[in-house]
Amino acid sequence: MSDVVQAILIGDQERAKEVVRRLESIRDITKSNFFELCDLLLEAHENSYHLIWGYGSFKDWIEACNLDIKWRAAYNYLAVAQRSRELGVGRDELAKLPITTLTEIFSLKPADHAEDMRQLIGEAEDLTTDEVKQRVKQKKLKAGEEMYTHLNLKIPVTVKEIVDEAFELARRLHGSVVDEFGNVVDISDGKCLEYLCASFLADPNHQADGESLNTEVPEDEVVIIG
Repeated sequence: MSDVVQAILIGDQERAKEVVRRLESIRDITKSNFFELCDLLLEAHENSYHLIWGYGSFKDWIEACNLDIKWRAAYNYLAVAQRSRELGVGRDELAKLPITTLTEIFSLKPADHAEDMRQLIGEAEDLTTDEVKQRVKQKKLKAGEEMYTHLNLKIPVTVKEIVDEAFELARRLHGSVVDEFGNVVDISDGKCLEYLCASFLADPNHQADGESLNTEVPEDEVVIIG
């Protein structure tokens, strides 16, 4: 190996070490900022600062502020701060875990799963996020809690406008709900879709044999973070 090539490789190795060092530093800063964001959002919510800032609700403020946070994500952050406080788990212990793992664990409620959550937090450092997700899922299934999944839909922009209009109509017809933080919020997109599909199935005009497949109206939703 020539001296030039060797010098290049040594230079690359030093740069590689510097890059990973800086990435780890950014990771630590990002995580620290995440916890502070959760704590500050919870403080703002609990003290109704949105009223001081001229907004009728916390959700209205989140949607209008410049934090670039969706309101449902903001409620997940509230849950991390609130539930870690309820569990008595310190930031140093939480900082050992990836943020995705933490949000998964905190989708459980301390009132129902406090000991399970503490155990998961203690063990999660040696688990992958997928393994944590499976354990959380098992806890929820055992408790008889509703399980959720995701639909990935690709639709034209013009169709999206129709969907938005239909969802807005569903929200007007079925009203708002109260989430676990006591906020009055719109029903979710998922609940709108459920109402629309149930209505479609309940209409005998849509059945080949003239009989409705399902005439039950879904119960109103209580928003659960997670």
